[in-house]
Amino acid sequence: MHLSSQAAQRHRQRLIEKLLPGDLLILPAASLTSRNSDVSHRFRQNSDFYYLTAFPEPGAYALIRRQEKAAVYTLFVPPKCPEREVWDGFRVGVSGAVEHFAADDAYSLDEIDAKMPDLIDGAQRLIYPLGHDQLEAKVRTWRRSLLAKARLGATCPSVVVDSGSIVHELRLIKDEHELELMERAAQISVAAHCKGMTAGVPGFSEHQLEGLIEGEFRAGGAARFAYPSIVASGSNGCVLHYHENDSTIADGDMLLIDAGGEYAGYASDITVTWPASGRFSEPQRRLYESVLRVQLAVVDAVRPGATFKQLNTLACRLLLGEMQGLGLVDAEKSIDELFEAKAYTPYYMHSIGHWIGMDVHDVGAYGKDRSRPFEPGMVLTVEPGLYIAPDASEAPAEFRGLAVRIEDDLAVTTGAARNLSHGLPRSVAEIEAFMARTRA
Repeated sequence: MHLSSQAAQRHRQRLIEKLLPGDLLILPAASLTSRNSDVSHRFRQNSDFYYLTAFPEPGAYALIRRQEKAAVYTLFVPPKCPEREVWDGFRVGVSGAVEHFAADDAYSLDEIDAKMPDLIDGAQRLIYPLGHDQLEAKVRTWRRSLLAKARLGATCPSVVVDSGSIVHELRLIKDEHELELMERAAQISVAAHCKGMTAGVPGFSEHQLEGLIEGEFRAGGAARFAYPSIVASGSNGCVLHYHENDSTIADGDMLLIDAGGEYAGYASDITVTWPASGRFSEPQRRLYESVLRVQLAVVDAVRPGATFKQLNTLACRLLLGEMQGLGLVDAEKSIDELFEAKAYTPYYMHSIGHWIGMDVHDVGAYGKDRSRPFEPGMVLTVEPGLYIAPDASEAPAEFRGLAVRIEDDLAVTTGAARNLSHGLPRSVAEIEAFMARTRA
């Protein structure tokens, strides 16, 4: 499934409304990345470029020139080449860029250096991704060519703006179509996690479970996984970015699985925790229910005007209360004292969540101290956790080596948050009933 040309056209219109007359935006597509020798990594399009064009091929360039009363959208694309298409697949070509991707003008990439100085001529602001070495080198060349014609009346843009300051703010607020794509990505991932809960019995390996889950992403229509999957059994779950995924699942282990598929260019990000045996032990149950209570409370706090700073403060304070009940922190001290001392950090050491969209850790400003107020259309994760390392000598012995994280994808609305990753068994009773039913 790909982003539609119509959706990209709507995104361009939103962008054009933000541009000033005389602005020229230049965006590069992603390039193929060498894996080794003559083998490339599987191609994924640059998110900004894809958001505005839906064009799927590497190496292209998009230009959007805002004029006084209109805008011109131009694509430079790889030329048709029957010989290369035998090896690499179909190319849209110049005519296809106009017909299928709604470009006003389109040219072969072979022409870009000859045409760009004239296209830049007269622009007031040049907007492109600063720090993109290949494009910046090209821009310097095009500007030099234009400056050489100054005596003939050519004018070179005097102001340079980072495209991210405009495009990333547009991407942060999703329209209803984007939310539908994100919900589809999340629901594909929910189905994959449910398959994992059924199959991940003791004796199964983490890498087998990883393959099954990621295969379900593809079977459900996802183009790829949104990030490397974390499939952690037992104390491996205490490693936040565990990626070895090579241990054998033991009887008595809990599984912490953080995995999400990508659909039409949009990511999902879901974490589940469940017992390999199908039933929680008493310490596992207590730790799991502590994190779930916090997660549900923080999800309920996702409203317009809330901030990540507020959510994280809420999560830390609630987790400290749970930690007192579990014997992980001093039960005699007040929550205020424990929060001030950051007593949660041995067992909870990450923030409560992040933006999610085309990128799993998506673009868009968070504001100073992560205090940007939420607005309808923003999508974020909520993912509290508790991680009791095997060598956590001050923790009660029954909790050592246990890890729980619970993560959902939430869209901000005018009221209560919309849970895009709905449908997972989350309570202890739901998880145990689901596993008993599906494993039978």
